[in-house]
Amino acid sequence: MKILLLGATGRLGAALRRRLDRAGHEVAAPGRGEVDLAQGDGEIQQALRRHDFELLVNAAGATNVDACELDPAQADRLNHTAVGTLAAAARARGARLLHFSTDYVFAGDGDGTPLRESDPTHPISAYGRSKLAGEQAVLACDPANLVARVCWLHGPDKPAFPETVRQAARTGGTLRTVVDKWSTPTSCPDIAEWVAQFLAQGLPGGVLHLCNAGGCSWLEYACEVLRQLREREPAVTHDPLVPTPLAAMAMFRAPRPPRTVLDTSRLAELLGQPPRSWQSALAAEP
Repeated sequence: MKILLLGATGRLGAALRRRLDRAGHEVAAPGRGEVDLAQGDGEIQQALRRHDFELLVNAAGATNVDACELDPAQADRLNHTAVGTLAAAARARGARLLHFSTDYVFAGDGDGTPLRESDPTHPISAYGRSKLAGEQAVLACDPANLVARVCWLHGPDKPAFPETVRQAARTGGTLRTVVDKWSTPTSCPDIAEWVAQFLAQGLPGGVLHLCNAGGCSWLEYACEVLRQLREREPAVTHDPLVPTPLAAMAMFRAPRPPRTVLDTSRLAELLGQPPRSWQSALAAEP
């Protein structure tokens, strides 16, 4: 399949490019200098016309939650308006769009029951609102498009939360770690593997939660990172974690939804088996 991949230099985009290349797809991955979502609709459309594709994969956008809160207009431009342009461009040439979204489309104020794709959305930050608007634009343009919600991404291509924990443990540092926010750590290579499987069997449409199984708090996540680190490096004994309530994280400019563990029942049905646990996926990372 001819695939146009946006955001290939990011953590998720790099994993997707590597796996789709290995699957034998013809992947074009233009950089921001060629396809810039901050530009106007006409410029984006013109840039896309330079490429022949059957599937457009968008792993680009504004992801810094606090920066989005400070500049909501820019967040809406990158995560909503430009995404609608991508969807229209794909439809115009008979292609489909796979767009990545986030658990931040939910308020996270429930009882912790894993959230299904059909559960009501109610974002509480500029980032979440821009991502939800992007989802709606994608599916309004073509219900056959796929919106994939992901959360707490980690992978070998760029440092993420696990690397921060390991570095603090190895150097004797401290790390304030939130005790009352829950979601699911998710492996970018696992997401790429699932996408490759979907392309082989038929890409689904609608909304799909793409994440590993299970859920945890940020503190529980960090504790598991430390446990696995000490199995590999027994000499690392320092505990850098400082348990901290979400309300005490004064450096956060945007509100965070506290409980956004995502239900993976639909993913399991499509794969023919449940996704592996977040702990197993974390252990598989180099």
